[in-house]
Amino acid sequence: MPNNRAVILGGGTMGADVAAIFAAGGMGVDIVQRPGKTRDSLQARVARSVGELGAAKFDLLLHDTLRDVAWKDAGIVVESVSEDLLLKQNIFAELEALAPADIALTSNSSSFPISEIARGLKSRQRMLGLHFFMPAHMVPLVEVVRSDATDPAVAQAVFELMQRLHRKPVMVAKDIPGFLANRMQHALMREAWSLIERGIATPEDVDIAVRYGFGFRYVAAGPILQKEMSGLDVNYLASSTVFPDLCNDAKPAAKLQAKVKAGDIGMKSGKGFYDWPAEKIARVRANYNAALKKGIGILNMESNKGAAEAVADDFSGVTQARAVWDFSSGDGKIFLERIRLIDNALDLLRDRGIDAHFVVTLRGAVLRLVAMDIGRTSFAGDVIEAEHQQKIRAELQALAARGVKVEACLYSMRKRGVEPGNVPAFVVLEENVFANAIALQNKGYAFMRVD
Repeated sequence: MPNNRAVILGGGTMGADVAAIFAAGGMGVDIVQRPGKTRDSLQARVARSVGELGAAKFDLLLHDTLRDVAWKDAGIVVESVSEDLLLKQNIFAELEALAPADIALTSNSSSFPISEIARGLKSRQRMLGLHFFMPAHMVPLVEVVRSDATDPAVAQAVFELMQRLHRKPVMVAKDIPGFLANRMQHALMREAWSLIERGIATPEDVDIAVRYGFGFRYVAAGPILQKEMSGLDVNYLASSTVFPDLCNDAKPAAKLQAKVKAGDIGMKSGKGFYDWPAEKIARVRANYNAALKKGIGILNMESNKGAAEAVADDFSGVTQARAVWDFSSGDGKIFLERIRLIDNALDLLRDRGIDAHFVVTLRGAVLRLVAMDIGRTSFAGDVIEAEHQQKIRAELQALAARGVKVEACLYSMRKRGVEPGNVPAFVVLEENVFANAIALQNKGYAFMRVD
C-alpha cells in the first residue's frame, strides 16, 4: 500500500469510527458522504472517536462524491454504506474505474459476500471484505475476508495494515454468509431466542447467563482454548447430550419477528424486550462504553509481552538499548501495566544479549502514588489506595534492583505538596526530571511518555 490516505465511503456511525481508526494511526482520511445531517456532524464524531483512541490531531477531508477524491494519494478504500447490494455493486463498479489499480478495494458489509458485490468486475483480485464490529474504534477485531478471486497477497497486505493500526485481524479464507464471528454470534442468538420463545428463560435471564457465565470467560480465552483447558473429552460428552436438543430453525424466532413487525426494535424505537426511556439509554450506553474500555485494557495486558517481543526482535544485531520512560499519570492501573511492560522488555532484551539502559522519571500526579500520599490519589478509599501504592512501590523497587534508574522530580513535589521524605530510598531525587529526560533523548535514548 504505497500511499498513506484511506478513503471511506459512507460517514454514518460505522464509517466515522472506521475513519477514526485510520486517523488515529497517522493516516490521512477522505470520507465520501453527501451533504445533510450525517455530513454536518461527521467531523465532530470522528474527532470524538479519535480522542477515545488516544490521539488528538488528525487529517480528514470530506467529499460529496467519489470523483472529488484525489485518487493518486489513496492507499486503501473501505466501503461502509447502507446494506443495499445494488448500491454497493454500483459503487464498486465506479471504484474500479476511479481508484488506482494497485490499491485494495474493501467492503465493510456484514450481509453481502464480497464475491456478490464484485460480481462481473475485472479487478476482483484486489477486492475483499474488511468487516469491523460496532463500535468499530473500540472493538479490536477485524475480519479480512477473501473471495475465490481475491489475491492472497492483497489480503495479507490489508491484514498487516490492520495490525499496524492496532487492530486484531483474522483471515477468513472463504466469504460465506456471516463470515466468522457473526456466524458464531447468530448461532448463539438462535438458541437465545428459542429459549425465550419456549418460556424457559426471560430476556433478562438470558443476558445474565451470558454476561456472568460463559461470556465472562471470553475476555480471558476463546471457546476452543477454554475447552482445551477443561478437556476436549468433557466437551465431546456434553455435546453428545446437548446438540440433539438445540434449536436448528432456518427462520428467525416468531417472537423476534413479532417485535419487529410491531416496531418495537429496541433503543431506536424506545421499546424492545426492554423499555428504553432516554435517560436509561444514555446510562446504559455510557456503562457499555466504559466496560469496553476496561476490556481493552485487559486484552492489552496480554499483548504487552507480545509487543515487547516484536520490538526486541527488531533489534537483531544490536548490542545496546537505551530508553527513558517519563511517567506523570495519576492512574495507578496504567502505571502498573506500563511498569510490567518495562519488566518484560528487560527480560526479552537481555535474553537476546542486548544490554538495556532504562531510566524511569516520575513527575506530576504519579508522585502521590509513589510517596504513599493517602487520600489524594484517584483511588476510592484509603485501604484500596494503600494496596495499589504498595504494589507500585514494590514493582518500582524490583525495576531498580535490575539496574533501572528511577528518578523523582523535586520541582513537581514542591508544586503538589508531596513530602520528599516519603519517597522510598531507591528513588533518586532530581530537581527537574523532565529536563533530564529530554537531555537523555538528545543523547540517543528512546523517549516514552506515559500520561
